[in-house]
Amino acid sequence: HNLEIFPYPFSDNEFDKIYCDNVVEHLEDVIRTMEELWRISKPGGSIEIVVPYFRSKYAAIDPTHKHSFTIDSFSYFNPKHHFFKRYKYSEKRMEVESVRFDVGFEHRSFFMRRFVKFCNKHTQFYEGYLSSLIPLNSLTFNLKVIK
Repeated sequence: HNLEIFPYPFSDNEFDKIYCDNVVEHLEDVIRTMEELWRISKPGGSIEIVVPYFRSKYAAIDPTHKHSFTIDSFSYFNPKHHFFKRYKYSEKRMEVESVRFDVGFEHRSFFMRRFVKFCNKHTQFYEGYLSSLIPLNSLTFNLKVIK
């Protein structure tokens, strides 16, 4: 199925879990895509999304990428976040349960494993102060569907 065509060929509330691995960055309308994932998810369902981090060279190197992401890119759907309250891009609600950084396969040194662990504990600090010095490659979001 072409993921740019809505609605997707699934019933409402069909899936307990949805996994998108390096897909969303290729789609034109992220908000509409997220609304569609919300529609086909069961109440309390989970959506796991892996996307390129905006500081990564891989975010820009692929000419088919239309978007790159920060740790707050999906906060606009999280009713606990001030972005959701202030900016009404969508009425669909998903709680951001976790956000994790990954460095990729080419940098699995002891230092990088420790650094990624530190960054995952201190996501705001990393993004605000360290990400331009040592850019990580991807983000994994775990979202809980609220209906």
